[in-house]
Amino acid sequence: MIIRTLAGTGVVLLALTGCGGNDDAQAKEAISKELQSNKIGDFSLTKKDADCIANGMVDKVGVDQLQKYGLLTKDNKTDKSPDEVKMSDKDAQASAEVFVGCIDAGKMITDAMGSSMPAEVTDCIDKALTDDVLTKLFASMFRGEDAQQVSQELLAQPLTECMTGG
Repeated sequence: MIIRTLAGTGVVLLALTGCGGNDDAQAKEAISKELQSNKIGDFSLTKKDADCIANGMVDKVGVDQLQKYGLLTKDNKTDKSPDEVKMSDKDAQASAEVFVGCIDAGKMITDAMGSSMPAEVTDCIDKALTDDVLTKLFASMFRGEDAQQVSQELLAQPLTECMTGG
């Protein structure tokens, strides 16, 4: 469930970055509003988080490049779903760094687990979901790789160890 939640969050966030135009300020505002208006599972983004993501995506990837990837049309409409778009390694890495730098995805996941898990397990999982691991996971999704497979490769062992006390 945790792996699916993280993968789903990344895919939805990527989809929501598909708003923009040639005017960077307009693109940033549109992306931020879109991020704020869409709840992702049990998660919702604050204006601060959405602004951070929007600013980072436009600054690091660029509106023109987001259009070239087909995430949006020239008139700022979403054109393709994220699973139809593959970013370059450089843009995938930049996008992943933006998301990990702007939101605490590890905390979002552990919060979603709720109080049903012992605090030690939740703390262990939070520590296992390092920025490096989350960046690799998001970057792989932005490159168009199989999110489930990558999640399994990056997270299965550390999460299993947390759950079993290993």
